[in-house]
Amino acid sequence: YPIVAELTTVKPFSVYKIDSQRPDYTKDGIYEWVHSVNIKIVCDKYDDLLDYTDRVINAINEIEVDDMSISQITEDYIDDEYVCDVDVEFYT
Repeated sequence: YPIVAELTTVKPFSVYKIDSQRPDYTKDGIYEWVHSVNIKIVCDKYDDLLDYTDRVINAINEIEVDDMSISQITEDYIDDEYVCDVDVEFYT
């Protein structure tokens, strides 16, 4: 889901948001664009979080862009839910 999921959304689910988009320059102008995206994965069980996170990362690796890197992955437990944040940079 983009940015927010409805309160009634069945877990597991993920939401994503664009944190930033910026050009990378060379002396000839814009070389490429860098898109920083945060993906938040929410589950009821920790084992499900690990499985779903793995599936999300595999799906990210299938996206056709010039380059992609995962800058960090963090986990948390918030309001009786397991949450994983995956920060990704796409280069186009």
